[in-house]
Amino acid sequence: MVNAYYGPAGGFGDAIIVRESRAQRDGLFGGLVAIFVLAFARGIAGAETSAGRIAVTVFTTAVIAILVSGWIMIVRRRSRLEISRATISYVSRRTDRLVLSREAGDRLQIVHLGSGRYRRAGLALDGSDQVLPLGLFSVRQVRQACQSKGWEFAALPPAPERVVLG
Repeated sequence: MVNAYYGPAGGFGDAIIVRESRAQRDGLFGGLVAIFVLAFARGIAGAETSAGRIAVTVFTTAVIAILVSGWIMIVRRRSRLEISRATISYVSRRTDRLVLSREAGDRLQIVHLGSGRYRRAGLALDGSDQVLPLGLFSVRQVRQACQSKGWEFAALPPAPERVVLG
């Protein structure tokens, strides 16, 4: 299913709407639910006492219920990017509309938010501190939609030279 389409956005009739990637969202939650269903089946089969079976049932059922309710909540509160020639807007039910305007510059860059193991992508104007989160968006689709509206992406910094000791 295509996650980008043309439509009205913020008064601009020529905007491209990019929705969150279903594959990323459903793959993540579907995979986690499948892991805990498997843990439930293996736990029931491996438990030697009825107390062990009850503990496995309570724990895995609670985790599966939390995952499914979170999945439903994310499906119901989908975010979208509205990309026009003048602005790029991040629209979510949880936050106000975040906007990058061409008046502040037209060179975009993909940045990484967070640190350590959990890093997610963001979209920012080159040299700006305002970042639009791209958590479950396909970066490739966002880049294509932005480029089709005339936005440019800053060149990637050169890779650091590797020094081989030996």
